[in-house]
Amino acid sequence: MTQTVARLFESNLDHLSAEISLLDLRLSRAVQNMSRSDSGGLEENFRGLLVSAEQLTRTLPAGTPHLGELEAEPDPFLSAISMRQEELAEARSESLKRGVSLRLEKLRDFYELDDWETGVIILCLAPEMDRKYDSVYAYLQDDVTKKWPTVDLALQLFCPDLEDRLLKRESFVFPAPLMRHELVHVGENSNVMESPLLAHFLRLETRVANYLLGSDGLDERLRSTELVARPGVLWDQVVLPHETRALLEHLPQNLRADSHGGAGVVLHLVGPSGIGKKTVAKALCHGLGKGLLVVDCAILLASEQGVGSFAIAAYRDAFFHDAVLCWDNFHLLLGGDSKQQAARSALIQGLSPCSTLTILAGEEKWRAPAALEQQTLLTVEIPRPDFSQREQLWTSHLSGHQTNLTAEEVTALAGRFRFNGGQIRRAVATARDLARWRSESERRITLDDLNSAARWHSSQGLARVARKIETHYSWDDIVLPEDQKTQLKEICGYFENIPLVFGEWGFQSKTNLGKGLTILFAGPSGTGKTMASEIMSGALGLDLYKIDLASLVSKYIGETEKNLDAVFSEAEDSNSILFFDEADAIFGKRSEVRDAHDRYANVEVSYLLQKMEEYQGIVILATNFRRNMDDAFVRRLQFAVEFPFPEEEYRLQIWERVFPPEAPLEDDVDLRFLARQLKLSGGNIKNIAVAGAFLAAQESASIGMKQVMWATKREYQKMGKLLVDSDFGQYFDLVKGESHAQV
Repeated sequence: MTQTVARLFESNLDHLSAEISLLDLRLSRAVQNMSRSDSGGLEENFRGLLVSAEQLTRTLPAGTPHLGELEAEPDPFLSAISMRQEELAEARSESLKRGVSLRLEKLRDFYELDDWETGVIILCLAPEMDRKYDSVYAYLQDDVTKKWPTVDLALQLFCPDLEDRLLKRESFVFPAPLMRHELVHVGENSNVMESPLLAHFLRLETRVANYLLGSDGLDERLRSTELVARPGVLWDQVVLPHETRALLEHLPQNLRADSHGGAGVVLHLVGPSGIGKKTVAKALCHGLGKGLLVVDCAILLASEQGVGSFAIAAYRDAFFHDAVLCWDNFHLLLGGDSKQQAARSALIQGLSPCSTLTILAGEEKWRAPAALEQQTLLTVEIPRPDFSQREQLWTSHLSGHQTNLTAEEVTALAGRFRFNGGQIRRAVATARDLARWRSESERRITLDDLNSAARWHSSQGLARVARKIETHYSWDDIVLPEDQKTQLKEICGYFENIPLVFGEWGFQSKTNLGKGLTILFAGPSGTGKTMASEIMSGALGLDLYKIDLASLVSKYIGETEKNLDAVFSEAEDSNSILFFDEADAIFGKRSEVRDAHDRYANVEVSYLLQKMEEYQGIVILATNFRRNMDDAFVRRLQFAVEFPFPEEEYRLQIWERVFPPEAPLEDDVDLRFLARQLKLSGGNIKNIAVAGAFLAAQESASIGMKQVMWATKREYQKMGKLLVDSDFGQYFDLVKGESHAQV
């Protein structure tokens, strides 16, 4: 195995073999010294474990003293070791100049190891290359079971005297580099309860050994991570505001110009999930000519072998693969519990050996601790894409797919769904799957596919805190005065044209309004407020979620804000219409501020208004009592629509539309009489029609005036209204009985 050291190493393995040859000299010297003190018959007693003098002579490189010469000249191995060290140093230098990749040298430089620490690594690497070292180590340690080197053996081989041994003993105690970076493990003999440090075994970390021997596999603890050897993302593929992109695009050039080669640079990318932080990281790595290793902080937190060891493994493998390490979901470590603090501390401690930048990608800003004062920390917020950027993202992700979408339809998607890049990518993938499911032969992605996919991806989290309303109505179903109906259509047009007016036309600079809509629907119960919200939802192609404000209001200070924050946090990526019912539960007129609870009620209102204005979608507040709403708050809303109690002509339209065409309606049902006599809202009328249909079904009959009037009686009773003959007229006798069966 041992060879004469060449003036130039041809490969990494060639270099390791040469380093092992230097170790052979040290081992030969130790074996010879031990042989001198052994009693007769030692080789016979240790047959199979001892490397004989003849064997050692054959393995030594040319020019090395023979063992038999030791009597004539005291310890000639020392001069041979010195000569070999000089030859190795010269060969390493020349090889590196010629561009030969020497992994041991890279490891040495990265972790700033000295000759002694590098020698310990070679001592532990030797058994990984040749099993003969098991026997040699066992012989030198006078124990057949000690096939791995111990701290004592390492000190005996490399240290000339006791003083030097005591000094180098510290290399096996934290925070020495070998221990701090877990390059070498120090372990006790399992048969001894407590043994001195000198008796502890030395073992090279498996991943380090594999790397030195040419393996490019990841540490087994990192099997769930993402490694991109050479990211191919160019900056013209990254959708960002011009200023942000220019700053990041020049970062690789600035790092290369740094006299320290970019050491100690930490880039914190902040933005919601899917915003494109990893895409930015890939573009940066492409500019640096490096790979990218993405490690999810959730895996770090869940590590069973300890967060410190896991973090060390991540930094180490990033170095082994010449990659930038990106800690994804870094915000998961920003909490205050002990595990989060430990994980955050381990991550920070691992930053010091990094020779390029480290990327932290998360959803929250971070105030770096004093431990990072020596690092260069850059925080860059990745904003949500605006309308033109969303349009660009939709176009980019749809390229390569079969689709017949027009430019106008892509524009409509960009305006309707305020998605980030990740959401758009996932929506397109889902739409592709929907197209494949629909037909084997026709796999063209349609606008309906994209609308369905986008709505599915936009509402997953919100369903946990609100109730989704399935929409079934169209503009023809609602009965309102023409002005209110026109106003609702104007609101839809307003929302659809926000990107044009605030974006291309530049009106955003002329107003402090948000990019969403805040609307008040006011009117008695059953006048169509919920139906109008459903119709707008269907017209705009957005999901509708209903939130009962009364259920969110808490008597405990601070709880109402927490409840509201949970709703708007989930709604942030939902692109849905939020319908808050019972708005007067929180927006009622303010009374005189007499105590802390009165002041706090105003804080709750201000907080909700703030959240509504920040939300870039449609928020509808519904109240049954417009007069209970504080005018100062209403002025902060963009639209207010009154839903009046229906007059006779509108009640007639409701009665005419409430029975489906399929319903078996008798000719005796007098809709004009019902509209004239029964002063009810649309909601009550619908209840009566449905109840009458069930009464008819129980009798196996068609829906007649008898069933409708009895259903009206039940609705009156539910409402607490008296049954008077002036309402029921000639049908009053139908509702006077106690049982419908007696009618």
